[in-house]
Amino acid sequence: MTAAARCRPGRLRLEVETVDLSVFKMSLPPAPPAPSPYVPLVVLAVVTAVAATALLMSSRFMDGYFLDNDDLLRMKQVRDLIGGKPWFDLHEPRIDPPYGMDGHWSRLVDGGIALLVLMFLPFTDMAAAERLGQIVWPLLWIAPTVLAIGAAARRLAGPLGGGLAALHAALSFIPGFTQFRPGRIDHHNLQNFFALLMFATALGLDGSRASGRRMGLAVVLLFAVGLESAPFAVLGLGFAAYRFVRGGAADEFRGLCETILIALPAVFLVQTPPHLWLRAYCDALGFNMVAGLAGASALGLAALAGGAGSSAGRRYAVACGMAAVATALLFGMEPRCLAGPFGAENQDIYPLWLSRNTEVQRVEFSLRGDEFFLLTIAPVVVGLSFLAFMARAREMRERVAVSTAFLLVAAAMALGMTRNLPYAALFGSTIAGAGIAALVPALRGAGQARASILACLFIVTIPLASSFIIENVAAGAGAEQAETAADKGAPATACDRPEAFAELAALPPGRVLASLTTGTPILALTPHAVFAAPYHRSSNAIVENIRLMDASDAEVRAFAASRDVTYVAACRGHGFRLERRLVDGPLPDWLIEVPTTGPLAIWRVRL
Repeated sequence: MTAAARCRPGRLRLEVETVDLSVFKMSLPPAPPAPSPYVPLVVLAVVTAVAATALLMSSRFMDGYFLDNDDLLRMKQVRDLIGGKPWFDLHEPRIDPPYGMDGHWSRLVDGGIALLVLMFLPFTDMAAAERLGQIVWPLLWIAPTVLAIGAAARRLAGPLGGGLAALHAALSFIPGFTQFRPGRIDHHNLQNFFALLMFATALGLDGSRASGRRMGLAVVLLFAVGLESAPFAVLGLGFAAYRFVRGGAADEFRGLCETILIALPAVFLVQTPPHLWLRAYCDALGFNMVAGLAGASALGLAALAGGAGSSAGRRYAVACGMAAVATALLFGMEPRCLAGPFGAENQDIYPLWLSRNTEVQRVEFSLRGDEFFLLTIAPVVVGLSFLAFMARAREMRERVAVSTAFLLVAAAMALGMTRNLPYAALFGSTIAGAGIAALVPALRGAGQARASILACLFIVTIPLASSFIIENVAAGAGAEQAETAADKGAPATACDRPEAFAELAALPPGRVLASLTTGTPILALTPHAVFAAPYHRSSNAIVENIRLMDASDAEVRAFAASRDVTYVAACRGHGFRLERRLVDGPLPDWLIEVPTTGPLAIWRVRL
């Protein structure tokens, strides 16, 4: 605005003129968005989990002990594959000769470990390359597992929830990442990962075909690796069917069915020997399961193409028909599967072997009271409490219901079988992180920002304190040292190091009669055959072996004569009747002691 004075004779007039000053206004750039905490927290979580697992849970393996019989057998399969054994040859002739045993573990896992060993081989010898593979393989899967946890929690409570959940899980490395410690090359770590991936993809369903395809891929990979985590796949599929029936998410459902129909048979054909393509199984991906899931998917796609998605009633009929087809083919081809994964095996393994096998017992039989609470009850109670809080928001209730179902299944699996404890810890951490993120705005809105930070720190550090408590308890009780023997139902001894079997390995190849626990190291570390090892596919041999360990001298001698036994071996300190009798003496006249200096006693058979 400007003013000007104009003078005329006898008159003074003031004229005011307005000027637009908006042209002089300064345009400020918009404030940058606040940085997301997700990426830095997830990176911190990955580094923490890998470092903690590698440094604090690897001492036993690094000291030269083998952790578990399954790890030994897996490494033998990898070694055989590298040595030229055909990809589709899963037969193990040195278990229960002359019959042998057909393995059921996923060849995809063998192939992955073999590739890793071959990557190290140009820089070192075979023994060192194998050891490096055993160290690196389980650690490699920590990052994908942490990312799956973060993705699931992010879909529950945003970026902060994803980051906090990842960090919470990293601090809960005992027992969350027990299956990921160096030396654990069995398939349990992969099953932990795919269960969490299943959870994340279920929460990520958004109506698009791409989200359905992601879930379908998670289902296929989960079943390909093993059936231990199959309940999570069933939950995910059930949730997808519910969304289809309720809201008509046709594209999402179409993507799921397409992926299963194409990818599941492809994976099955890649890892299954051709002569077993038409075989039905209860404990692995077999023709009955492939036919059931692929057949149900084909029915769903055909129904969608025919316009069945146009009404809720038709969608409900399609979902029921798909469930009926899958169930009929899965159990109709092998009715014994109704009894569970061991339904097709000799049922005497339950009282004679599985009842003594710590890793498949219920947790109350293998843990103290405080361990039982910290490992199973606490994660579930904390998770359910957070879910109840998040359920107050109406838009969260569907995701809360899905999360509750997954958490309760994880808890039931952990309570039912000791080796499933990591599921409770990992799912509990996922939901706890999301719950913490949901609490923060509420506390901050009440003017309690400081209390919010303290609450987050308190909840996040609980698993770390628990971890050290459990670690000290385990160390004091010698639990880690006893793992190899205890998980197969036998006492711990000095025979859990490879050098214990060196003297037996130096003898001419033959057939060795030994206990179940000793069978796998003999198979993996020597050229000899064994009559039994702790694998349910050889259930008849397991039953016969356990009975032999407590049989009379005449019965054992008759077995040795009928099966062409070359050696009898016993780890000093084992408690079976036959082992005590041979170690303590006197020896029967059909055995000659082989002089040894190690913990493994050996006798040559003369008949």
